[in-house]
Amino acid sequence: MSTAEKRLQRIAELRKQVLVGALPDDFLRMPTSSNADANAMPLDPATQFYSFIPPNTRGRLVLKIVEAKLTKNYGLVRMDPYIRVRVGNAVFETHTCINGGKVPVWNRVINAYLPVGVESIYVQIFDERSFTQDECVAWAHIILPDGVFGQETVDEWYSLSGPQGEGKEGVLNIVTSFTPVVTTEGAPAPATTGQMVEPPEPVDIGSIKEMFPEVDEEVIRTILESNNNNQEATVNALIEMSTLDMMALGWCLGVGVLVSLLYAKFMFDLHENTLWFSNIKEVEREISFRTESGLYYSYYKQVVNASTVTSAFYDLIHDTKTEYPREINVLQRFNIIPEVLLALFYRLSSSYVTITPIMFYVNSSFLLAGLSVLFVYLLTYVITGAWSEAFIVSVWMLVNYEDSSRVNFAVNMREVYALPFLWVQFMYVFKSLDSVVYIVLLLYKLPKTFHLVKSTLVFLFGIVVMLPLNVVVKSLVSDKSDSHIWHFVASKLGVAQASVPFETTLYLCHGAFAFLGYDFIERTYKNGSVQLFVFALVVSVFNIVRSWWKGEQSCPRLFLLTVKCCVFGVLAFSTMRMKYIFLPLMLILASTAFSFVNRLLGRFAKLTIILALAITVLRSHYSFYLRVMSHEQEFYDPDTVRLMEWINQQNETMVFSGSMQLMAGVKCCTGRPITNHPHFEDSYLRERTLRIYQMYGRRPADEVYGILKNENATHIILEDSICLAKSTGCALKDLVDQANGQQTESGRYPFVPSRSLQNTVLPRFCDVLRKKGHSQFALVFRNRTFRVYRLLLS
Repeated sequence: MSTAEKRLQRIAELRKQVLVGALPDDFLRMPTSSNADANAMPLDPATQFYSFIPPNTRGRLVLKIVEAKLTKNYGLVRMDPYIRVRVGNAVFETHTCINGGKVPVWNRVINAYLPVGVESIYVQIFDERSFTQDECVAWAHIILPDGVFGQETVDEWYSLSGPQGEGKEGVLNIVTSFTPVVTTEGAPAPATTGQMVEPPEPVDIGSIKEMFPEVDEEVIRTILESNNNNQEATVNALIEMSTLDMMALGWCLGVGVLVSLLYAKFMFDLHENTLWFSNIKEVEREISFRTESGLYYSYYKQVVNASTVTSAFYDLIHDTKTEYPREINVLQRFNIIPEVLLALFYRLSSSYVTITPIMFYVNSSFLLAGLSVLFVYLLTYVITGAWSEAFIVSVWMLVNYEDSSRVNFAVNMREVYALPFLWVQFMYVFKSLDSVVYIVLLLYKLPKTFHLVKSTLVFLFGIVVMLPLNVVVKSLVSDKSDSHIWHFVASKLGVAQASVPFETTLYLCHGAFAFLGYDFIERTYKNGSVQLFVFALVVSVFNIVRSWWKGEQSCPRLFLLTVKCCVFGVLAFSTMRMKYIFLPLMLILASTAFSFVNRLLGRFAKLTIILALAITVLRSHYSFYLRVMSHEQEFYDPDTVRLMEWINQQNETMVFSGSMQLMAGVKCCTGRPITNHPHFEDSYLRERTLRIYQMYGRRPADEVYGILKNENATHIILEDSICLAKSTGCALKDLVDQANGQQTESGRYPFVPSRSLQNTVLPRFCDVLRKKGHSQFALVFRNRTFRVYRLLLS
């Protein structure tokens, strides 16, 4: 058979296999056995989840979140907004628009199944925070347009609600489309071997919420749904998130602790370099506690050396040595709780530590000063929400040490122990603004509810009535403990300079109560803090006024910080001692100026500028530190040392009178009874001090003797530095002369006399004793500075 014939035969056979007509049901289908069906591999759960159309589904909803136009930027820096959308029980989130501020753009497409009966979606806009909870700044409940269900694509802007009111937070652009679900007959859904994914049960979310109380419930719900209702995977994801947050927070806290320890070490070095405190005698260390510092330390020393804690507290409650012979409750009169706690802690740990009580006391003060810097660091973070701003504030605190604390030369003054807890209180107040924002809204709404002018007049009338009422009540009950404060304020304001009492002149002539000097501006100008403060203050006031004018809500934290800066700024410039509260607040407000850098140039530029500024400031300060440390000094006051050593050798029944500052030293170094001291908050003590100070006045010796006898003094200590001081109008002897209605030696006066002062020819009592002596006073000790006289029987 030829090749052509074979080919024709093969074609004929193939044509016979061609089926003409209807195709059978099993055409192109592979037969499967029952065993094959039984051994079929189940589908992947993730594949089931995404391919499975949930029951009771109306169709597929496609949302394109385009952009938003917000009316307000919440916070001190530009917001980082993201959107959370709820469709039925499903929650979706967009990415975060970094530095989006009031005009964020997302262009995020969300595909969601729309359950049957659901006609709306719920949208929330959040401002993403680094370590604190994200803040919801706007929201909207959007009813889906009817045209969407007619398979139209709807591009529309929706109004947003928020803290400013319903529909007053701006608008949001969303493009919406809808595709109904079509089920094909004869093609059933693929069989599944596993259980269908169900929405999270409330009990699961509640149990996880108990484990992570700081995490928002919506975040837990979203993570739970993304993990297919797997509770274990959700917990692991939340633990990982918490771990990262804790690592970042720990790193930031580590920076704050490091700077605070550097501050404490720097204060210790300055104190040591000035006094050589660790190598001088114990009595010299105690003498270095000047004025009321020595009085406070004496109670710490008393508790440490007491035989029992019970006896220590009894002696403090029934003290007769501080204002002999008057019995006072020291715990009630003075702010010595820090001394008592430190003394008790030392008594408990004395068997484990080898440090002396006085070194333990001093080092604790330096650590508390460093703790104050740490709390200012944390306060800055609470207000600004950024560790970089907190870091530059702590650096400014370090280089402005002269204006941030006086612990290097007045170790145990009250603000050293009080300021750390004041900053903690401020932190609580600023943090509480998040949970009590409704109070701010209420105060904002009140002027709109009631007439603004009338409500303001009522408020001012209440202030005007309450201040005189306070004075009247205290006058009726004869409470004069704080009368000197009112005299001081009135004299500072120039209201009562013609009737200034003796105790007020002591304050007004003291440098710590003078007006803030220009050197404060010079020091803060060199490190750039005052320039940024002025800029931030102007911008903050402008924003507050603009928000009030437009009827908008201003940032509560920035508003409160600005008010505090203004109040404490006025106090600091009028009374220099208040600068230790004002400076940290000023630096925190100055750090908010970097938010504008973040807004214009981004976060990386802000961090770079802050880091460069910190390095520059620290580098210049380090050269200053080397200069200061190269100038070593040592405590040297031999006359006071000899006086205290002599008193310690005498009878313990001796009662001393003298200047307030010296009496505090006598109480500290010797523990002998004294009649007066520098704690000037009691009216009886103020009047008694003026009577005792007649030893520096121009009064007859017999009259002074009678005064001192009535005060139960057995010895007086006269200081030539006071008696022979030049008459300046503010010298102590000049103030005594003015209180006695006498002209000063120089004719100079710090204030306009309230009455005509008389010229007197009487010699000064301290001069009489120094030159001639007196029959009722016996000289028992003398050196170049001090003279001690014993009062003889008349």
